[in-house]
Amino acid sequence: MEDIIQILSAWLFCLAVFFLVYIRLVPAPKSGLPRSYPMFGHIFSMIKNQKTILDWTAEVLHKCPTSTFYLRFPFGRARLVTANPKNIQHIMKTRFKDYPKSRNFEVSFLDLFGGSLFLADGENWKKQRLLYGAEFHSKAFIVFIENITKKEIDGRLFPLLSDAAGKKTVLDFQDILRRFTFDVVAMLGLGHDLAYLTPSLPEMEFGDAFDDAIEISWNRCLSPFMTSWKVQKILDVGTEWRLRRAVAILRRLIRKLIRERKEYGDDFLSRLMSKKISDETFLIDAAIAIVLGGVDTMVSAFTWLFWIIAQHPDVENKILAEIQDYDNGKIKDLVYTHATIAESMRLNPPVPLEGKQAREDDVWPDGTRVQKGMGVICHTYAVGRSAELWGDDWAKFRPERWLKKEEGEERWSFVPKDAFNYPIFQAGPRICLGKDIAFMQLKWVAAAVLRRFHVVAIAGGGQPLCVSYISCRMKEGFPVRIVERSKIH
Repeated sequence: MEDIIQILSAWLFCLAVFFLVYIRLVPAPKSGLPRSYPMFGHIFSMIKNQKTILDWTAEVLHKCPTSTFYLRFPFGRARLVTANPKNIQHIMKTRFKDYPKSRNFEVSFLDLFGGSLFLADGENWKKQRLLYGAEFHSKAFIVFIENITKKEIDGRLFPLLSDAAGKKTVLDFQDILRRFTFDVVAMLGLGHDLAYLTPSLPEMEFGDAFDDAIEISWNRCLSPFMTSWKVQKILDVGTEWRLRRAVAILRRLIRKLIRERKEYGDDFLSRLMSKKISDETFLIDAAIAIVLGGVDTMVSAFTWLFWIIAQHPDVENKILAEIQDYDNGKIKDLVYTHATIAESMRLNPPVPLEGKQAREDDVWPDGTRVQKGMGVICHTYAVGRSAELWGDDWAKFRPERWLKKEEGEERWSFVPKDAFNYPIFQAGPRICLGKDIAFMQLKWVAAAVLRRFHVVAIAGGGQPLCVSYISCRMKEGFPVRIVERSKIH
């Protein structure tokens, strides 16, 4: 035992001497970029900035002339991170087929998403996308979405907010929006009412299982060695036991809904079943993918939207002026509200990072060489914070940057940005099928809530910390007080 201790001590001493010599002889990068150490890469900088990893990596990218950076992990692993729109266009459109989702991501999320559109590539992806697209763009489905959303607002959200306003209760608005979104998406996707927003605020078995499965699968991606979680999976212990249990809860409910369905409704699952799709595994995978697309990203978008409006009373007043005469049937008239949503997602994108993997050796438009098999990260968060793309006032929340008013015109018109300068919904062939639906739901909810209530954030100053798995949520929640407009003097 003493011999082992002596060997370890000698090894640690040599390692310490090596680092001291390395630091003295090898100067730090003059550009202010983080130092990469032999064998350890940038791990020390990553640990130091782990609580603000998105902002740190965005700052690093903005210091690079091409907005592209090799992020080096221990033992030689590396990821190419880019916020260069030309590179993003190359990845997501020009060489789309050569940049599928990373193998690590697929393996990590396979237990949760199975063969769904979320993980599919090639011909399987094409077939599923056509199938989903036909339903998503159906007029009947859009009307169904509107009816379900407004029913949840009027029947559950408004009474809960009115009660909180009357009692001056502090609400975690992120949790309320999460419950609201699960209720809406479960009805739209599964034809099932979870009733999470009822006054008792019940336990959320399905919702908690879903969030738990996302978190554990995401942490699989970040694991330095796949073997660590694979051993746990074989032994059925730790987080792998939790993941198996969470996935079982999700699949059990969906399987029950499939087997007990006696007639088809307007929900997505019914629409697939009405096409005589009998593969139960396919239907369950598809339903879980719909829940991800409808819940995970929308909770993030809703929460950050209400938070940022609460920080800018001038913007809130402009929204109120626009919606005071708003006709529920003319959602397209909410131009300033639309711009506010776009600007909110620029600064706080629901999905801040998008991972890919190079299928072949490649050279990007900025000259960066990519090796076959290398992991690639499109840093959406950093793109939205680029002074080159958005001007020196990029940090300012300014919905007007999305609007224009021609000479002689009375109304603003919305000016969309190039998809690769604003890849919030991805771009190219994989652009999000639910983009238009997401904007509609955000406008419906924002207009309805803000017309009737004033949401007062009571947290301390500064940007809330983001905890990011697939989407970005507020780490400490979003505590608010609710004030009814009729009580504001």
